[in-house]
Amino acid sequence: MAECTPNTVKIVPLKIMDSSGNGLLSTVYKGIDAVYRNVDVINISLGSKVEQMSPQSKRDFDSFLRKVKEAGVVVCCAAGNNGISPIEYPAASTHALGVSSIGETKTKSGFSNYGSGTDYAMPGEDIEVPDYSGVDSYAIGSGTSYSSPL
Repeated sequence: MAECTPNTVKIVPLKIMDSSGNGLLSTVYKGIDAVYRNVDVINISLGSKVEQMSPQSKRDFDSFLRKVKEAGVVVCCAAGNNGISPIEYPAASTHALGVSSIGETKTKSGFSNYGSGTDYAMPGEDIEVPDYSGVDSYAIGSGTSYSSPL
């Protein structure tokens, strides 16, 4: 992302999940809370099926996202990679922008979640990204986590 943005854009990367991609909702809150007063856009490349969240957790997260949105911050979220409708949460929140994936032919990627709450569809297939294995090393990846930062 940093390589394709103007020098006037400041990227603040935060790792809020463990190496297996697991984490606590409280850690997500802390990460967002640490930066939202100093940024214009937040990308959240994670999600959970809405039905797996307790009603109280969903209300609390919605309230938190509303606060961030009211502060003037745009929140972009990955729609999910199960190839189903509906999209995952927090992309499904009315206080965030849900981003699904399209391929080179500008049609929905087979893996991309879709449906109500999808605000944008961006390229998410075969995206070249820096690889952490070495200097000038790149890898190819696919998923809505590649779509939502665009």
